[in-house]
Amino acid sequence: MGKEVQQLLTDFGGLSFEQIKKKLKEKRDWLTDEQLNGVLVNNAMHVNGIWVLNSLGNPQIDAVRSSLIKVFSSSNPPNTKNKILEAVEADMQRKVALPDFTLRKLLREFAKNENGLWNFKGSKGTEDKNDLSELVCE
Repeated sequence: MGKEVQQLLTDFGGLSFEQIKKKLKEKRDWLTDEQLNGVLVNNAMHVNGIWVLNSLGNPQIDAVRSSLIKVFSSSNPPNTKNKILEAVEADMQRKVALPDFTLRKLLREFAKNENGLWNFKGSKGTEDKNDLSELVCE
């Protein structure tokens, strides 16, 4: 089931626990929250209400991706591509050397573009309460 979760997160980018569960339940109606949480913990990371892959397997892209996660996790993340890129470069202390297409693909993993503004898919205020790792921490 780990491969299925990885494929979902590759295809759709960041998803909430409920979104992942709904997509997997179409094929696995016996799936419990505990089973899904175990698979997620081993294959993904939880960022502000969404689950994303731990790594894409490319060190150059993963470095930018890690910085992008930090930027989107900040209390007031920038919402234009140029401001996001500036924040990522400031965090990395160097220029981002990725093609624009790759950068936009990374942005779409974590955010939705609405009229030129990038809005993070997750939400700090509405964390997914069915996420067992969050319930344990409360």
